[in-house]
Amino acid sequence: MPAPPPLPRIAEFLAPHLERMQHRPAVPRRIVTRTLGLAGELLTDDVPEMLLHTDLHYENVLLDPSGGWKAIDPKPVAGHPGFDVWPVLRNRADELGTGAALRWSVRNRLAIVADAAGIDEEEARAWTLLRAGIELSWASVVEGEDAVTRCIALHKALDD
Repeated sequence: MPAPPPLPRIAEFLAPHLERMQHRPAVPRRIVTRTLGLAGELLTDDVPEMLLHTDLHYENVLLDPSGGWKAIDPKPVAGHPGFDVWPVLRNRADELGTGAALRWSVRNRLAIVADAAGIDEEEARAWTLLRAGIELSWASVVEGEDAVTRCIALHKALDD
């Protein structure tokens, strides 16, 4: 669904996050470099302007007593649907295993979500890597060391 005009576009939404990320000591330089490179590649004038929830995961989808499923707690932004894959990977990440199992599980979950959403898997992976860098930066300030470690592990599992 196309996003309505008053919503922030993904590039303007991410600009301050990308700036702050560069000054956060807990974010490894290689992830800063990778995230900024992806931002340069992905945040172009031809980014689709689809309505994104940006926090769609199992705790934010509820069965409505009157029937059907309802997504709650949206943080709406206009952008590429691949940006919305991250919450599905990060939430319940402890179920994904460690080491080689983590890499396989993360990529398999991404493939399943991309297929179900009709998103090209490589585009979804690129957007998710961009989001992983942003989320790592945010976690380093708000969530603490365990969240930072989880974000780094997920980023490594997604990257080549």
